[in-house]
Amino acid sequence: MGMYPCDVKNHRYKGAQQTIYPAIVCGTEQSRRKLRLCPGHFEMLEDTLEERTNNAEVDFDSTDAVACLICRKAVADSEYQFFATVYAKGQERRDFWAVLHDECVGAAMEDWGLVLS
Repeated sequence: MGMYPCDVKNHRYKGAQQTIYPAIVCGTEQSRRKLRLCPGHFEMLEDTLEERTNNAEVDFDSTDAVACLICRKAVADSEYQFFATVYAKGQERRDFWAVLHDECVGAAMEDWGLVLS
């Protein structure tokens, strides 16, 4: 069995790896990565997703689905979207979605360690 460090602080940890795949997409541009996480950092990022994003299975026309991931203000016209797929130990896959203001993209990329290509 291989042992990988946590991608948040690059430290080793005991226990099963849990993974989050964040992505920012704008038209044909996208940035994706795999985050291998210790239990503490996984819980912290999962809590952030639950508080700031929408379950990807919700109706995207819902008024609850238009708040920016970063500033939480309404987003009327932005091409940037954030997606995350979460794989928690012993649980089914969960998918999350949010929109981003153009001016909030940089902060989201920094928070999730992403680079647009």
